[in-house]
Amino acid sequence: MATATEAPKPATPRDERIYSPLEQLRGTIRKYVLIEGVLSVLLFLVAWFTVALVLDYGVFKAFGWDWVQDGAYGLRVAALAVTAGLLGGILVFRIARRVLVEFSHGALALVLERKFPKLLGDRLITAVELADHDHAAKLGYSVAMIRRTVDEAREQVAKVPVNEVFNWRRLRVLAVVLVAWVGGLVALAFAAHAASAGQFQPAHAAWKGYHVASIIAERDLALMDTPWPRRALIELRSAKDNGPMGDAGIRVARDGAPPRLKVKAYQWVVADRSNPNGWRPLMWADVTESLVGVPVPELPATTALPADPAARTVDAVLEDQNTRAAISTAMGSAGYAQLSAVFDKLEEIAARPSSGRTLRKLDKPTEVTFKYIGVQTAGDGELKSEGSDEYAGDVTGLTEDVIFTVRAEDFRTPERGITLVPPPSLMNLIKEEYQPAYLHYASPLVPDPNDPAKLVVGGWKELAGLRQRVPDEKLSVTGDRTVFVVPVGSELVIHGLTEKPITGAFALPKRGRVPGGKVKVVDGKELRSDDPVPLPVETKMVTEKEGDAPAERGSFSMAFKGADRVTDAVEFDLDFVNADGIHLTKPWQILIQVTEDQAPVVEVVPEFVRKVGKEFWVTTRAKIPFNAESSIRDDSGLSKVAYTMTYEPKDATTVRGLQFANFSKGAVVPAVAGEAAALAVAAGAYVFQVASDDANARKEASFPMGQFAGRGGLNDSLKRETLATIKSRLNDPAAGVKPELVKRIELKTEARMGFTRPDGIFEKFGWQVSGDYFDVGALKALQVAPGDVQPRYELTLTVEATDANFDTGPRVGRSEPITLLVVSEGDLLVKLGEDEERLGGKLDEVIKKLDGSKVKYEFVRSKAERQLPDELEAVKVRSKDAWQDVLKARDTIQQVARDFRRLERECIYNVVNEKSIAFYGEYANRLERALGENPPTVSEAEERDLAARQPKSTFPTVDRLMGTAQTEFDQGRYIDPGVVNTAYLELGKLYDEIVKIRGLLGEVQSKERLRNMIQSIKDKQLLISKAIKDWELEEAGKRTSKVPLLGTAGPLFLAKGEAKKLRQTIKWGQFDSDTLKVKVVASDPSVTVPAELTLDFEKNSIDFEYEVRAGSKEGDFTVTLTPVVDPKTPGKIVPVVVPITVK
Repeated sequence: MATATEAPKPATPRDERIYSPLEQLRGTIRKYVLIEGVLSVLLFLVAWFTVALVLDYGVFKAFGWDWVQDGAYGLRVAALAVTAGLLGGILVFRIARRVLVEFSHGALALVLERKFPKLLGDRLITAVELADHDHAAKLGYSVAMIRRTVDEAREQVAKVPVNEVFNWRRLRVLAVVLVAWVGGLVALAFAAHAASAGQFQPAHAAWKGYHVASIIAERDLALMDTPWPRRALIELRSAKDNGPMGDAGIRVARDGAPPRLKVKAYQWVVADRSNPNGWRPLMWADVTESLVGVPVPELPATTALPADPAARTVDAVLEDQNTRAAISTAMGSAGYAQLSAVFDKLEEIAARPSSGRTLRKLDKPTEVTFKYIGVQTAGDGELKSEGSDEYAGDVTGLTEDVIFTVRAEDFRTPERGITLVPPPSLMNLIKEEYQPAYLHYASPLVPDPNDPAKLVVGGWKELAGLRQRVPDEKLSVTGDRTVFVVPVGSELVIHGLTEKPITGAFALPKRGRVPGGKVKVVDGKELRSDDPVPLPVETKMVTEKEGDAPAERGSFSMAFKGADRVTDAVEFDLDFVNADGIHLTKPWQILIQVTEDQAPVVEVVPEFVRKVGKEFWVTTRAKIPFNAESSIRDDSGLSKVAYTMTYEPKDATTVRGLQFANFSKGAVVPAVAGEAAALAVAAGAYVFQVASDDANARKEASFPMGQFAGRGGLNDSLKRETLATIKSRLNDPAAGVKPELVKRIELKTEARMGFTRPDGIFEKFGWQVSGDYFDVGALKALQVAPGDVQPRYELTLTVEATDANFDTGPRVGRSEPITLLVVSEGDLLVKLGEDEERLGGKLDEVIKKLDGSKVKYEFVRSKAERQLPDELEAVKVRSKDAWQDVLKARDTIQQVARDFRRLERECIYNVVNEKSIAFYGEYANRLERALGENPPTVSEAEERDLAARQPKSTFPTVDRLMGTAQTEFDQGRYIDPGVVNTAYLELGKLYDEIVKIRGLLGEVQSKERLRNMIQSIKDKQLLISKAIKDWELEEAGKRTSKVPLLGTAGPLFLAKGEAKKLRQTIKWGQFDSDTLKVKVVASDPSVTVPAELTLDFEKNSIDFEYEVRAGSKEGDFTVTLTPVVDPKTPGKIVPVVVPITVK
């Protein structure tokens, strides 16, 4: 078989009849290759488009994944690079390389021979290779044969159909495939559109296909960021302000309310390549005449539209019926008709298929859903429509930060984060406290008003308004509530730190005064608002521990000062907000409780004084003791303790009865004659006269308690600082050391026998009362001159204690009133005599019991001598009965002895005559000795006759002997008769002793009691007689005197700086004027009184009132009141002196 070899260039001319078909073949090959290459490129492009349509558009439609928005840009670059590579390969290897290949004539000849072997055989390749006969001859070939072969080849090649060399059917198939593929894509596009639209719309389908193809080209060839048009456009909105959501997403409080997703759906959208979504809401500002082709009227100002024209969307104008109604009303029919034309034009433009990539009107989403995913959690949900094309819903159950997207139809929002931000947390609370100074200092030393170089003790009022800072206290911040207590009237500042910086802190008032809180007045009452009160905040760099790096903390403070100081319980909540607008999960509760400065508690009960009914009987010299349990106490400290009292004559009732009888003599006859009015007038005049009667009027007085206010007393011994020193220490927390203020006084009274008199003589049997007692003798007004009759007085005593709180007080505590009846010594001894008689009766009962016991024990003694067994039981019973009688007698004697000792004490504390005191003491001693005790002697007579007063036997002796015998009897055997006999003899001696003691009481009782009763009757008669005479003299003076008489006042006790109002009676008498001036003068400038009083008869017909204020000087002073009248006025001007004691 012939083979093709590379022949040298022939030296002879070519035979065109042979080479012409070969050249034709060469041209046909290039044509075939080009056609095939073009078809391949077109098929590749259609295939690429189909793949792009499926992978890009199809995936988007099927899964909503848009690789422009959701995929990496590099992915598209890589895909385009692969596509370009494949296309380049086709162009190079399928077209360029094949077209550019130069086929030799031999190669072309071989192609033809292989295609047409029967026709050509191998003649054509021989003719081409051996066309040069000379050369062929040199190679050894036969020239003639070669020529004949060439001639045959020339004849046969002319018959070859060159076009049939190629497979043109293959190209036609490729072309058909290409056309069918493209036609299929177009048909598919039209069918898909018809299925989607529900009808066949070729124009719309064509535009749709064009838009899809152009977008694919932009996205996948031009690598433009052109998103696929969506069926919906939604915008993430902030649930806080309804504005667009930022890239930061949603930041909500951890453990707080669930985050709320909110979106706004738009129907009218316009293409915008600058928007990542490729589309944005169509703004009304976009609607111009050039767009719609008709004039666009200006929208009226209405509250239905945003105030900013740039913020108005076409949706807000067209789709909101309420807005359209408001616009229609504002524009009128003509203007709104023009606007309606714009609306119609917009609808027309949106309906054009050619507008699919410029302006569209979308349908409202039928469903809006969300998905989220975190490291450990994932979930989804649906947003519900809230009207106005807005959708919202909560994302519940989040425990970590997540990423979320919202989907409506085929639109999906960009990913945004939900960050669970820890809410602000309270780290630290510090209380800076300023307590009232009176809790920390005693009343200060101040300059003496009369000698500034000298310091004297000032009043507690000097500390009013001053406050001492105490060491700062770290408050508890565990749980959700802070409770602490401060003294009432304290000022304080609360400093707080939060774990992270905050942008705001608020106090939410609940009760009490919160600084900065709003106050409104309703019906004259202040009502406090519960509106939040903003607090000052700042960010601080705080170093928690040494060596730690400073950390940013939020700081706030709250000051309760001045008018906002704590005077009552305050309750409020604290709330903080950080930069994310996140508040505390639960407001922090703060309760400030106050320690109320309670009024002093005074608990005093008299002791050893006689109570008759509701009154205690005492003499005018009594020193009234108090029960050992009596006390006066205050939580902060006492500034004053005093006895306050009111008193009036008790005999005034009897005397007034006689006075009225005398006064009404002239009215009785007219009354009998039927003139009752005259009697009534007389009675009324008398009542007025009695009310203004100074002698019978109730008077007031007060005295300091010696233990507290006396020199060297509790108050005097307090450690004190100067006022200037105190003020200099107020801001020093370390200086507020609380002194030992007087917070409790225990009243203890002691009656002690034996004392040294002021003249140095020791009174062995004299009694001295010491300790705390109320000295009735200090009321000189109750005393009478020797020989005068002692009237009775009713005295109401109260122990009054004042605390040191001059900031909001002071507060005063008072004991229960103690009613005293001040009687003469004789009246009291008569009452004591009644007790003696009662106690004598008890002694008589004792004597009877002892006598019966003797009889019973006589039986025991007789039987004990014979000791008969059958009589033992009877002996035992009789012995026990006798013994029990002795024991009962002993108990009665003990009670009687205590009662006589009480009578002795009553006499001692009432300071009665020494004889009576000695009698009761001696008698109690006799009884106690009979009880086996050894009391000290109480008088010289007792000491002198002590041996004679010793009992022959005692109750313990008899009890011991009888008890010993009874023990043997109870054990079923007799005792030695000598023991029983001794017991019987001792019982007899004891009986004789008690009879003797009882006899002593009878002798004295009959004489003394009778003497006292007679003396009491005489005193009362003299008292009534004297009272009537004094009244008659007074009445006679009234008829001639025209000078008003001022009533007296009892002594007054004041603490330093204290003010008190005094009330005194006045008798106007026959004074000519209805007004009276009274001059008031204090004996010392430190006591402040009004210089002059002006009294009016209408207002001061019976009494008047004025204020006395003590200074800082201690001592006894007087205030003198003198009526100012014309010296020629008939009558005597009587000044009234009021004693004042300042401690």
